Amino acid sequence: MAERSWTLQEGDAGAEAASLEETLARLEAELQALEGRLLDPWRLSVRERRRLEARRRELFDELSLCYDARLPPALPPYYALEQGVEVTAEPAAEGFVFHSESGVQAVLRLDPTGIGHLALQTTADRMPLTWALEAAIRAITRLSFERLGALALQLQTVIDLSALGFVDGGEGWWVLSRARYERLQGFLPGGEKRKKPLHPL
Repeated sequence: MAERSWTLQEGDAGAEAASLEETLARLEAELQALEGRLLDPWRLSVRERRRLEARRRELFDELSLCYDARLPPALPPYYALEQGVEVTAEPAAEGFVFHSESGVQAVLRLDPTGIGHLALQTTADRMPLTWALEAAIRAITRLSFERLGALALQLQTVIDLSALGFVDGGEGWWVLSRARYERLQGFLPGGEKRKKPLHPL
């Protein structure tokens, strides 16, 4: 049944693509014919020319929508890759939500002072391997500091994050400041970066 469902979905996508190409061909042919009529404005009345020009604007709008529909879906606004583990982040009501096919998910809540409260989760049907979990946390950390404006991160977990640069705050809390992150990454004053980071974050 699953295979048949996939086949039907593939067929639907193919039919939609074919329909889109037919629509494009029809609109482009109409535009070409219309442009041909507008080449000799002396044969048109003022009313007819205005009607054709209005239709040409409509055709441009319709063609733009069709051309956009042919483009692949846009990537998520924030994306990072660490050791083959892809992590994406999207704005949400609660802050930023991170997703990863490795099975790691997270929610980042930034308070007004720039402190990021990070909550890690793993999906029920997929438990990531240690290396994949660490890679996902590295990607989440990088996005949080370099793209989302966090000044510090804190999270509570039983996972030992010292190898990732986090400092043990006691009672399962781990913290990492932006200054420490940048130092471990090898960033220099002015935004430059050393060839080799001081810490393999």
